[in-house]
Amino acid sequence: MDKSVLMLLFLGCFPLVIFQVYALQCRLCNDYFNGQCTTDYTTCNTSAREFCRHFRVSNASNMSYISIGHSDCTENCSPFYIRHLDSAYIEYCCIDRDLCNDDTVPVDKYVKNLAQINLN
Repeated sequence: MDKSVLMLLFLGCFPLVIFQVYALQCRLCNDYFNGQCTTDYTTCNTSAREFCRHFRVSNASNMSYISIGHSDCTENCSPFYIRHLDSAYIEYCCIDRDLCNDDTVPVDKYVKNLAQINLN
């Protein structure tokens, strides 16, 4: 078989192999309340076109503490950062590593890349 045909076959199949082999593992918690996951911590695996998502409402002066929130795997993620009075509402999406949406991951990394909306 011609080398160029082999190269085309390889390049055509290569992206398919990457997306089918690697699934991102995300933290799954249906309900955070007062800094704790109220259900058992579990994980979910992303499929093609999915992200790890984390949503939290925190005190604006301490965004590491989660008043309420949730984390999951999803195709629909719209990252935002809203400050209103003393509260911060944050949703971020990540695909940079397994468990990137874990509640122990500092949100500063994700918040600095989001446009801030002040509703004060």
